[in-house]
Amino acid sequence: MYESVKAGRVVFEESLDTLSDGTSGGVDKNSITFPICAEYVDDWILVDEEELGKAIIFMLQHHHKVVEGAAGMTLGAYMKNPERFSGKKVVVVACGGNIGIEKLKHLLSLYT
Repeated sequence: MYESVKAGRVVFEESLDTLSDGTSGGVDKNSITFPICAEYVDDWILVDEEELGKAIIFMLQHHHKVVEGAAGMTLGAYMKNPERFSGKKVVVVACGGNIGIEKLKHLLSLYT
């Protein structure tokens, strides 16, 4: 979506393997989300796989919540730029727990 909004039109990109299947690409030509994002999203924070994995594990360790990759994106963006949000009231929406046990075990082995 980021690349599409930047280009001003839907851009078709290959969806790569990622922890965040829900945000991996595949914007449909007639997507209803594209015009909404183009009009209302003011800024984008891009999160890489390591930042995303660390956010998923942080949520498990500190909040005892299992979240999927797409849900971890918001926390990953916050954790990437905490100074940007300093002194502000911030809400991080993290819903969805569709992550396999093997993937979760792998992340635990990397980030704990």
